[in-house]
Amino acid sequence: MKTKLWQLLFLLVIILCTTGLGASMSIAIDKSNVKQGDNVNEIGKEIYLENCSECHIPLPPSVLPTESWREILENPDNHYGLQLKNINRLTQVLMWRYFQSNSRRLNLDEAIPSLVSQSRYFRAFHPKVEFSENVTHQTCIACHPNAKDFDYLTLTPEWENSP
Repeated sequence: MKTKLWQLLFLLVIILCTTGLGASMSIAIDKSNVKQGDNVNEIGKEIYLENCSECHIPLPPSVLPTESWREILENPDNHYGLQLKNINRLTQVLMWRYFQSNSRRLNLDEAIPSLVSQSRYFRAFHPKVEFSENVTHQTCIACHPNAKDFDYLTLTPEWENSP
C-alpha cells in the first residue's frame, strides 16, 4: 500500500509541476483550491491514515471542525507536545484538502476546540452517551472496536441496539 501511495504522490507532483500548478503548493492553505470528491482527497485520506494511525487511531474528520484540523496541520512541530514525522508541505496540503472536504465549520462565536471532547460535533454524534472517563482519541475503541481500521459504524454489542 505504501508503494502505491508513493507512486500516486509522485504522479501527482509530476502532474502539478507540468501543468503549472506546482506554484499553488507554496500558497497558504486555501479553501478555494478544494474540489469535492476528487482523487486528491482520496490521496489525502490515505496519507492521513498512514501517518496518524502510527501513533493513535485515526479520527473521522467530522468529529472536529475544519479550524481544528487547520491548526493541527499548521503546527506539525507541536502536535500535543510531539513533532510529527513525515509531514511536509505536500502532505499538509493533501491532508488539508481531505479534512476541509469532510469536516464542518465553526460558528462565528465558537472557540476552536483542541481536543475531541471539546468539539460540539463529537458531542452531536454521541447525544445519549454518558462517558465514564475522559474522552480521548484512544477511548473510542471501547464502543467502536474497529476504530483502528477507521470503521466507526461497527459498535460493541452493548451499544449496537441502543436507542
